[in-house]
Amino acid sequence: VRALIVEDDVPLRDTIHMVVDRIGGFQASYADNASEALELLRRSKDQGQPMELIFSDLGLADGPAGGFTIARAVKAEGLASYFVLFTGNAKHITPEQIKEAGINRVIEKHWSLSLVDVLGEVKEAVLHPNPQTS
Repeated sequence: VRALIVEDDVPLRDTIHMVVDRIGGFQASYADNASEALELLRRSKDQGQPMELIFSDLGLADGPAGGFTIARAVKAEGLASYFVLFTGNAKHITPEQIKEAGINRVIEKHWSLSLVDVLGEVKEAVLHPNPQTS
């Protein structure tokens, strides 16, 4: 699964990187902000290797809603097939915002599920999409 992890918090990004490596089956790229992420996504698509999964923080260094910026561009330009947004405060995100942005899943940074379980579920969803949940 070609995946892009977008996180500007270096220790958290390193943790995600370790988990992705532990699960296996991911070809992961990393970006620190929305601008860098969109550049990487567009380049991947232009090269015929679009990302299958984006795992992005909501708040990034280039804006408090950077994750939504990425999600909207991904939806509009067809840059990836599955988008997971993570945030420290999901209760302020409405179902309408999630649908409008084309986000497949929102998870809390407090990881009520273990990150291994979440990435495992997401990997399965990307490899075996269910049209009813896409």
